[in-house]
Amino acid sequence: MALGTLGFPQSVSAIGTLTDDGVDSQNALTLGYDGGAIAQLTSSLLAHGPRSASVAGSKGFLQTQGSINNPRELLIRTGWDEPRTERFDAVGIGYTYELREVTRCVQQGLTESPVMPLDDSLNTMRLFDGVRSQLGVRYANDAR
Repeated sequence: MALGTLGFPQSVSAIGTLTDDGVDSQNALTLGYDGGAIAQLTSSLLAHGPRSASVAGSKGFLQTQGSINNPRELLIRTGWDEPRTERFDAVGIGYTYELREVTRCVQQGLTESPVMPLDDSLNTMRLFDGVRSQLGVRYANDAR
C-alpha cells in the first residue's frame, strides 16, 4: 500500500529478528520520502497482528479491513467526520488479482502490464533486496 500511495522511497531502514535457519520471523521497516512523508511497515510470523494496512494524511485516513491480501472492506475517514465503509466482493484467495492481470495481458498480446510495469517490479525487488541485506537474510542463490 505504501508503494502504491507514495511510490518508491528515498531511504529504507529495516530491523528484524531471524530464526536459527535465517528466516526473518519479524521485522519493522521505515520508508522515507522526499517532502517528509514516512511509511512504517511491520510483519511477523510470531505475533498475531491485525493483518491490515492504513494510510493516514493531513485530510484523513484509509484502513483495510480483513486480510491484507484480499481485503473485504475499506474504512475511509475524511478529517474528523464519521468514517464510511466501502465493501468489496471476495476475489479468490492469495494472488487472484495478479493472475487475472497476467491473463488479461497475455490475451491482449501485451508483454508488460500497465498496472505493474517492469520498472516497478524491478524497483520493488531492489527494495526487498536492500531490506533483506539490512536484516541479514540470505538465500542459497544470492551472489556471494
